[in-house]
Amino acid sequence: MTRLSIRKKLIIFAAVILFIPSISIGIFSFLSAKSQIEAQMSKQANSQVKLSNELINQVFSKEKEKVSFLSKTVSKSMGTTKATPQLQAQLKRFKKSNPNIMSAFVGFETGVYHGEPKEEIPADYVATERPWYKEAMKHKGETIVTSPYEDAMSKVTVVSIAHSLEDGSGVIAFDYKVDHLKEEVLNQQIGEKGYLFITDANNEVLFHPEQKEGSYSLNEQITSQLTDAKGSFIATEKRGDQRFVFESNEATGWKVVGTYALSEVDEQAKPIFNITLLVVVTSIFVGGIIVFFIIRSITSPLKKLIHAAQKVSEGDLTESVEVTSKDEIADLASSFNKMTDSLQTLLRHISEGSSHLASASEQMAAHSEQAEHSTTEVTHRMAHVANGSDRQMQSSEETARAMEEISLGVQRVAESSADVSEVSVQATKEAQQGREMLENVISQMNSIRASVQDGVSEIKNLNEHSAEIGQIISVITQISEQTNLLALNAAIEAARAGEHGKGFAVVAEEVRKLAEESKQSSDQIASLITTMQQATTRSASVIEKSETEVESGIQLTVEAGEAFMHILHSVEQVAAQIQEVSATAEEMSASSEEVTASVGEMADISREAANATSEVVRLSEQQLQSSKDNTKAIEQLSKLALELQKSVYRFKM
Repeated sequence: MTRLSIRKKLIIFAAVILFIPSISIGIFSFLSAKSQIEAQMSKQANSQVKLSNELINQVFSKEKEKVSFLSKTVSKSMGTTKATPQLQAQLKRFKKSNPNIMSAFVGFETGVYHGEPKEEIPADYVATERPWYKEAMKHKGETIVTSPYEDAMSKVTVVSIAHSLEDGSGVIAFDYKVDHLKEEVLNQQIGEKGYLFITDANNEVLFHPEQKEGSYSLNEQITSQLTDAKGSFIATEKRGDQRFVFESNEATGWKVVGTYALSEVDEQAKPIFNITLLVVVTSIFVGGIIVFFIIRSITSPLKKLIHAAQKVSEGDLTESVEVTSKDEIADLASSFNKMTDSLQTLLRHISEGSSHLASASEQMAAHSEQAEHSTTEVTHRMAHVANGSDRQMQSSEETARAMEEISLGVQRVAESSADVSEVSVQATKEAQQGREMLENVISQMNSIRASVQDGVSEIKNLNEHSAEIGQIISVITQISEQTNLLALNAAIEAARAGEHGKGFAVVAEEVRKLAEESKQSSDQIASLITTMQQATTRSASVIEKSETEVESGIQLTVEAGEAFMHILHSVEQVAAQIQEVSATAEEMSASSEEVTASVGEMADISREAANATSEVVRLSEQQLQSSKDNTKAIEQLSKLALELQKSVYRFKM
């Protein structure tokens, strides 16, 4: 970003203050003057249009009253071929009433025409065909004013003022010369180049100062604005933009129009613009000179202050600022000089203080190192004590855990002894019951041996009956084979017998089938008998083996009964000894609980001692760290004191 000095800022500010108001005032003054000129020209145009309109009204209103009065004195009876003396006298008197009346005349509907002065009328002149006659008859009872026209006989520009006769038999009129009126209106001037002109009711130009009648017509932009009774507007014409002011004439229906070019306003305002521009430029020039000296009176002392401040920033406090003016900058220079004096005093005090601070920091550093060394020794010794306390605490905790385990073991032994005592009593009871059961078993085994012997005998009988059934089945099989052979022979014979043997053949076939089924059934029964014999043989073998084992079981049961007697005696002895062991274990459990409680107290004391020792070690380490931090801080303070001394030495006092 571009750096702006105070001088540049003041120049910019002064330029803004000078240029903007001066230019604004110049523009406002010029526009105001131009507006006043335009208002003055517009007022002049309105005034001249109004005066011209009143002049036309004044002229034609009086003449219209005359012709209206005269129309009441002329009647149809006067419309003879030769004018009556009375009519001629009236026309003559009327003509003499105003020198601008060129002629007075009457036209009758019969075509008779009488006028004053008496002139020879052209042969083709027909009064009833003239515009003044037609217009008056069209507006009976009203006085009409025709548009200006050139009189056919005199070639003078006139207007006809006409009124129909009261009885409607004709029209009385007179030609009024408008040259004097035209000259009086058109000679008026608006500004330097503005003028007046007159149009008829159809906006056709009647009189124009720069154009010949009938050779000039207004453009559509202008005619479209001339529809109101009066007004003002701006339109473009050959000479550029122009302002038009108009009023309608009540007596004639014409419009009196005043116009002037807007460029004329600019031309008249141009000298004012030049004067305004000269005043603005002169004001800016004079103001610039004044601002130059004001800015120099501000920036020159500021440069001295900046130079002195740079010297102070470089360490030279002997520099002072001299300003002769009596303003805020002089106050600033005085304050700056006081500041440098105060800085010199402050730096002297800082220099002395930094020297004392450096000496004190060196002494504090030595004391801090000694304290750090002592704290380190204390920390190491307390660390050894803490380690011993930790080991003692661990040993106490291990002893306490061992005693707890011993106590638990003794308790479990006592509990187990009590359980064993109960079990031994129960075992004694069950041993007695077992002996009784063995006696019952021996009795039952004897019964089983008798039953087995009976079963062996029955199986032998069953085996013998099975052999007999086998022999019977063998006989049945032989009979079935013979029956089958007989049935086969019968079938052969029946076949030989032919038709007579068919019934016998059927019977023989059925007998053969029955013999085959009997043989199959015999074979199945024989197979079953064989299987049953094998099973009875195996059963007999098993029962015989069971008999031997029953004998052995009886012998073992007798021996088990004797063993139970010995076990019962031993269990009774063991039960007595277990009761003694249980009592001793309960005593040991009580003693071990007391020892465990004592060891637990020792472990708590060791733990508290270890915690206290650890806390002492932690505090010692913190103190050691604080000593180190203090040493570092003192070293930094010493460095800062030296740097402060070096910084102070930079300044020139």
